[in-house]
Amino acid sequence: QQQQQQQQQQQQNMNSGGGNGNGEGLADQQQQAAQRMQSIEQEARHLCQAVMKHFSSLNEETLKRIPSEAVKQTSFKLQCIYERLALSNPHVTFEFFSFWRSLIWKYLTSQSLPLKLFGWEQVGDIIDACRDNAPPPKAFIVSGAGCSFINGRYEFDPSKVDKYGFVQPNVEISYEMIIPFSKGPSAESTGECTDGEAAEATSKQGKKITLFRCTMRSQQKWWFLSEADEDQPGTDKDIDYYQHKSRQHEEKQPPVSGWATCRAGVDPPPTLRAVGAMVPPGEEYNTLEHQLAKWAIENGVIELVLGDSIHREIVARSTCLINFLAGMCNKDDENEVPRSGEPSMQTEMIPNQYCLKTSHLLLAWKTCMNKADAAVSAEIYQLLVNILPSLSEFLAVPLIKEIHNSLCQSSEKGDHFYEVSEFCYAIATSNNLDGETNGNITTSSGTGKKIRMNAEVREEILNLQWAVLTHEDALTLKSYESIKKYVAHEIRRQEPMTDRQRDIFLSQCQELVSKNSVTEVVDEVHAIHMVQLTRFILEAYPRDEIEAMIMTENEWRLPTLLLSELIAYLNRRENAQTLPPARKPSSTSLVPEFNHILALKKRMAILRYVYGLSPTAIIGTAELDHLWSLCSRPSDREAIMSFLATASQSGMRPLVGGQVNGPTDDPLFVAFEKDTCRYIFENLFCSISVGWESLGDMAYDSFR
Repeated sequence: QQQQQQQQQQQQNMNSGGGNGNGEGLADQQQQAAQRMQSIEQEARHLCQAVMKHFSSLNEETLKRIPSEAVKQTSFKLQCIYERLALSNPHVTFEFFSFWRSLIWKYLTSQSLPLKLFGWEQVGDIIDACRDNAPPPKAFIVSGAGCSFINGRYEFDPSKVDKYGFVQPNVEISYEMIIPFSKGPSAESTGECTDGEAAEATSKQGKKITLFRCTMRSQQKWWFLSEADEDQPGTDKDIDYYQHKSRQHEEKQPPVSGWATCRAGVDPPPTLRAVGAMVPPGEEYNTLEHQLAKWAIENGVIELVLGDSIHREIVARSTCLINFLAGMCNKDDENEVPRSGEPSMQTEMIPNQYCLKTSHLLLAWKTCMNKADAAVSAEIYQLLVNILPSLSEFLAVPLIKEIHNSLCQSSEKGDHFYEVSEFCYAIATSNNLDGETNGNITTSSGTGKKIRMNAEVREEILNLQWAVLTHEDALTLKSYESIKKYVAHEIRRQEPMTDRQRDIFLSQCQELVSKNSVTEVVDEVHAIHMVQLTRFILEAYPRDEIEAMIMTENEWRLPTLLLSELIAYLNRRENAQTLPPARKPSSTSLVPEFNHILALKKRMAILRYVYGLSPTAIIGTAELDHLWSLCSRPSDREAIMSFLATASQSGMRPLVGGQVNGPTDDPLFVAFEKDTCRYIFENLFCSISVGWESLGDMAYDSFR
């Protein structure tokens, strides 16, 4: 207020001819005003320092008596004052944030849970504040635009940088590029360049293209890539090539994707990549975000979360910090740091030095395996799932592999199948995953932006989910169907990674089915489960690719293998050498009961499906005679009669329970030749050994 009064007084003096009649008097007045303003700022800073010193001296008992809202408001007021002081000295802001971090540390390390929780609330606030005060990028690389002369490096507008090298306060940030005279349609342009486009590119040489933000009449802020009018920039006279109708979270700096082509532009629209930070030389790794990351790593804040005194509420509140540290892994670009020997406030010049490490993630998983408190483990599962989209492949892949390895490990508690399955369930049902697909598109926290997870990370996750799905105890899980749904969506994608994984999974199924075909003692529940998963994988293939998958080296390997497995199962039942293994029930599992008739019908339905995938895959009379002889019990005889009747008709798709659907758009072929069908009717259905007196409706329907 004093500064405003002084400025008004100076203006009145100038208007009334005040001063000594020359520039010297005005200069003296300006110097005096500057000195008074400096004195006011010094007093304000001293006051803030006294307040911060007082808070720094408080012990835990005193902090308990101070309302948390009062502490929060005091910190906010101090922040506002320091932001005002930063207008004349940008470095002064570091003083406040250093105090804020030390105050937060007092709360985080206290013995009181309410104080700890308030400290974690403050962690979220300081992260937001650091991001709000983050410098804009030094430049943007624009590429892929249909207008090739738009592609290139856009530098921050130098007229908006202060004497210290920081961005001036309260200015509209913008970037610009002068089209070089040698620049024509380049390799960055997509598609062929026409003669007209080449002529236009030549006419633009030497012109300035601006990347800027414009406030529309609706008060929304949109971004443009335009050739600004020399006399009236930012008006309808600009030539707009591309625009981005930004949402609120995209207004601060140019979005990297989602651009649209304007009337003067040419498809496709470009993508952008931010590089560097607009700070003085030597300060690239000394921003508020870097200082916060260094504080968190050096003080072991993550280890504090996952230590002996772990609490589910603290774990839930730590997601913001772990996401922040994950984002710091690729924050720095060492190629954008000048090596001019300029003095710096920082002591190291190592890019991405303070960020989330693999050891932090492995510690979180180790805590899951060793913690008896299920509520704490559930929070850690959710924490890991929430940060997964933010992790680079260098962090995510080792974590997923370690979790996968846990399936083969054991401890005093037993194996870790339950812990791994709970993590997989958290992934499969996460609200952060795209609702339609439960797949690889995720929403970053607080932004609404969709992020595509790296294919290598998705592959590791898919392998982990498949390992749980094929585990011998998989059917005991309440989460089984959710995990299966996740895998189903992933393996139905038509892309190189999932194409490869489908083949691997099918090979694994065939290997286990083959093993069960020659083993006398097997887990019958798991055996039928693997047969069902074989069909599950087959159904993920495009129909035009299935025939190649079930035939190898001119032999119908998979149909023959499943037929052999069915015969082996019937032989085991006939010899009565095996019984389903005992299952230990628990409050978290659904223990399946083995049912022979259901298992037989499922096998026959799957056999019908596989033999119906190709018109040349057929079952011979010798195999049918063998099956018929093994199915001598009334319930078995009904099942095989239903199978034979269904397999003799095309356009029918059998259900898992052995019943028949009507005609479908994707019909199955008959599994027998006509002569074989006649043989089945005359020699099997009409034989004197059928035993009709013991059969039911299913057998009579099959006869008809």
